[in-house]
Amino acid sequence: MIDSGALGMPDQGFVAVGRDEGRVLYTYEVAGVAKAALVIADSTKVELDTDDEWAIETFATCDPAEFDPSTDDESPRELWQDAAGNRVPSSVITSSRGPEHCGWESATFLGVDGQGYISDPQDVLDGRGFVAPFDADAELPSDAINTGYQQQGRRLWLSNDRLIAFVVTADGVEAWPSSTEEFGCA
Repeated sequence: MIDSGALGMPDQGFVAVGRDEGRVLYTYEVAGVAKAALVIADSTKVELDTDDEWAIETFATCDPAEFDPSTDDESPRELWQDAAGNRVPSSVITSSRGPEHCGWESATFLGVDGQGYISDPQDVLDGRGFVAPFDADAELPSDAINTGYQQQGRRLWLSNDRLIAFVVTADGVEAWPSSTEEFGCA
């Protein structure tokens, strides 16, 4: 099968549900509802810009929070839950490790309602572009806002001005500053 994980979809669980000359429609369903779809086309019959005989012609996907939780390990995104334990769409909150090819895998990038925060305990980003330094041994301010979001034993609080994310675990509190610039590597 195709490496659909590169598209932010599960790598398994797709079923062929339709065929046309030179094309096959595959869907991934949860509780009988399609959450992702791929059209794989035969480039010997359908004009595609590829050297592969079979390739993805088009695809569509729901938010990864709608996928079966068993697929979470296939995604580079870490999905969060609300206070009631419901999965929260990645458009609201998501986190991911920094890219290994840049040497940033010790950093974690967190997005909450369009605001970015970064955990950089090894200072691989050289402290640039932050409103404050990362603090691995922070105190939770009394006016911090409990978001109710949680992920694998981590609970998320935000500073009153929303410039610092406080990640609370059984071991303590980390202060993840918001970023003042976008990060990317080649």
